[in-house]
Amino acid sequence: MRHAKTGRIFALVYAQDEHLYVDLKQNLADIEELVALSPAITMGRHFDKQHWITVDVTTLSSKAELVRLVAVSYRLTDD
Repeated sequence: MRHAKTGRIFALVYAQDEHLYVDLKQNLADIEELVALSPAITMGRHFDKQHWITVDVTTLSSKAELVRLVAVSYRLTDD
């Protein structure tokens, strides 16, 4: 998925092993905490793997959390 204004990728959505995943850009300072707090969030599988996380949407416990993470990624790619 690309940002409407900048054309930069803010989300990569894919299915693997009957799970739905989305890779999202996040603030570097927040990634370690996000990974520690949720088993559905891991270090990014694609891109630079430093500024990205991978979210297992299938096992994520909160739709609101997914919406928040997508919003952060969208905002971070608006430069």
